[in-house]
Amino acid sequence: MLKRGQRRPGNCRRLKKFTQSNLTKARSTTLKHFIRLHGFGEYAKWHLGIDDAHAENTKQRYKFPYGDFKNVHRCALLAAQSRAGQYQHYDIERAAIELREMIATENAGHQKP
Repeated sequence: MLKRGQRRPGNCRRLKKFTQSNLTKARSTTLKHFIRLHGFGEYAKWHLGIDDAHAENTKQRYKFPYGDFKNVHRCALLAAQSRAGQYQHYDIERAAIELREMIATENAGHQKP
């Protein structure tokens, strides 16, 4: 068992440091590229909510993303669930819970004995 502050040998990785502006530029480029290739219909499928206050075919319209356009991410579902509950969007909160449960069920079926 590791104590607080200890590191497991060989488990350290050198991480590149990114500034917030670099991360924002990279994400923006990825989003624009995805939308250009697939359109807003596909982009919308990767979000749990729609904000009717924003015009159709704008990125601002779609809320609570849950993946990276290839995979559903458990951490994104956790964030969506938390944020949805915080702002009392209970239908979105329930949808995030259901998707997490589906992932858990799927992963349980693929575990080795």
